[in-house]
Amino acid sequence: TDLKKLLRNPPLVKMPKLGDILSMQPLLGALPTIIREPIEGSAKEMMKLRGVYLYREGSKPNGVWLISNGVVK
Repeated sequence: TDLKKLLRNPPLVKMPKLGDILSMQPLLGALPTIIREPIEGSAKEMMKLRGVYLYREGSKPNGVWLISNGVVK
């Protein structure tokens, strides 16, 4: 019964804003605003499924990955 109720009315999960996530990170949060804002402006929020590669060793890097939630192997 409880499962049926949850499936009919799933709880709402509020996702934090990308700027809030970045400012909470020690590396970026410590930067002055004039430096941090352009980084935040060029940031992209992505969700990757399990098993998807972010980078393969030996390939050309194309950016910096900041993992705010999840696990990377």
